Amino acid sequence: MNETRSEVHCLVLPGVYRDSVFLMKLSSRARELSGARQVTALMAAPRNKELLAQSGLLTRDIEAAGPDDLVVAIDAERELNPVAEKAVLDLLAKPPRALRSPTEHLAPKSLPMACERLEEANLAIISVAGEYAKYEAAQALSSGLDVFLYSDNISLADERALKRLAAAKGLLLMGPDCGSAVIDAMPLGFANRVRQGTVGIISTSGTGLQEVGCLLDRCGLGISTALGVGGRDLVDDIGGISTKTALERLEGDAKTQIIVVIGGDPGAETRRELAGMCRRLGKPVLVRYAGVAEYGAEDAAGIPHAGTLRDAVVMTAERIASILDTSDLDLPSPGVREKDRPSKSGLVRGLFSGGMLCRESAEICRALLPGAMHSNVRVDGVGLIGGHEPADGHVFLDMGTDEFTMGRPHPLLYPEQKLARIVHELCAPEVSVILTDVVLGNAVAPNYAGQLVRAIDRAAALTDGKSREKRVVANVCGTESDTPSRSSQIDILLRSGVTVLGNNARAAAYAAKLSLGGTV
Repeated sequence: MNETRSEVHCLVLPGVYRDSVFLMKLSSRARELSGARQVTALMAAPRNKELLAQSGLLTRDIEAAGPDDLVVAIDAERELNPVAEKAVLDLLAKPPRALRSPTEHLAPKSLPMACERLEEANLAIISVAGEYAKYEAAQALSSGLDVFLYSDNISLADERALKRLAAAKGLLLMGPDCGSAVIDAMPLGFANRVRQGTVGIISTSGTGLQEVGCLLDRCGLGISTALGVGGRDLVDDIGGISTKTALERLEGDAKTQIIVVIGGDPGAETRRELAGMCRRLGKPVLVRYAGVAEYGAEDAAGIPHAGTLRDAVVMTAERIASILDTSDLDLPSPGVREKDRPSKSGLVRGLFSGGMLCRESAEICRALLPGAMHSNVRVDGVGLIGGHEPADGHVFLDMGTDEFTMGRPHPLLYPEQKLARIVHELCAPEVSVILTDVVLGNAVAPNYAGQLVRAIDRAAALTDGKSREKRVVANVCGTESDTPSRSSQIDILLRSGVTVLGNNARAAAYAAKLSLGGTV
């Protein structure tokens, strides 16, 4: 069954099921083979229909499809529709293993099998559905392995039990929802290719870890080890168990000269315990806690603290390098450029792939913008909402949270949901500025900048060009060693009219100024 409507072509395949990872690969491959602007294959669940509607890809046939039907929306020039449709059907006709990498069939089928093959292994990387992840993590810890737990949707009680097990065995549990780490110069998860150096990083947020590592790289500095500990590690119900273990590891690491601790929404008791521990360490420690208004515990312990991730990098650099040029972090120069001004003032919509960049942006804009502000992450003075709830005023969403990734890949892997929301907000008349992150690194979606530009073009087509009067402001988190490189992604964005700033904090402040017509 198919239908043509505003250049959107659709396929509905009743009773055909494929999992989200397969459909992600199929969509990407079909787009490459056909030259279509967009190919999106999804199961026709209600939330997936909302996603297609937000991006202008929902047709009547897809809307009528049932949750057990596979649907494909194709956005392409009319003559390319048959080519894209054939690419989709050809890929669907192949067995699922046809889209796997050449070495996937060699993978062991269980953790014991993996340990048997690799007797010297000391780390397990776990990425399975949350309902199974806790069992795999417990098995890995019981086998004497540190754990990099990428999986999310794990209960707080299960996280606490796993981390207590890890601590009892002298092991480190990174996660759950751990997106990035760098160990022995090896990037794990979404981590970037950064210089080796003497800065150790401990972070509850993968994107926070990436931002600091990339900014250090641009200053000519490098990191020794970077450890993600999971977004909830600093809440009092967990008590910073993994952060404390990571601090002990970095204290004993000869390569590490200084430690940066990054966190969001930390518990008061956990902060006091960590401040005391940091004071007793034999190495200097600097902290950056997003959303925190006062640093009494840290001041009492003599622990320096930074107001932004950018400031954390500059403060760290000043402690380990006497002569250092940090000017690149703040490009372009201060002041609102006339060409960046939106046609009228309006609301900011911040749409992010990670919690720390979202939380920091909301924190900065809260201090600069009047009126209501909401977010799906906790920030003092900002209303807490669900990511799918309507809200008045300025809105800042971390689209990598459990509510967005349940049954779907993370937006760094497959950004369709995030891009659809950007299209939706660009079409909203009350919005004047979109603030977003472009995060590079291992395993992230290829050429995300190009996909963002196509989403902006899609919004323009849906609004007869009116969305071009608005502004998209971005921070590109990456290095020149990443593939694609940071500069190549910036070039794509600049050519399309996106405003690119040198760091996340500066992008947030600039977006606030633009939303008020440049008057802040």
